[in-house]
Amino acid sequence: MALLGMFVHSIGMGVYNVHSMSTRQRLAPPEYLGRVTASYRLLSHGAIPLGAILGGLSMDLFGGVTTMVAIGTLVSLWAVVLLFTPFMRLDGIAPTGLSA
Repeated sequence: MALLGMFVHSIGMGVYNVHSMSTRQRLAPPEYLGRVTASYRLLSHGAIPLGAILGGLSMDLFGGVTTMVAIGTLVSLWAVVLLFTPFMRLDGIAPTGLSA
């Protein structure tokens, strides 16, 4: 089960990385692309230590199994929520500063 989960996660991360980079490149003006990418990386990679602390505290307070089930449930629910957001339908958006 863990191997299957890691496999699916790896494929999902590859797809996510391609889509998030493509979206940033398409929506950000060229002169701001470096700043947009740096800000994105600061927020996404800067959250890793915070998640580690919260995960450790949760494991201490609620135990390993409860924490893993809760996190797995939350991640799955968030994926379903994202399927119904406008972000999933960005096909018609023209790059900033250019006409469609």
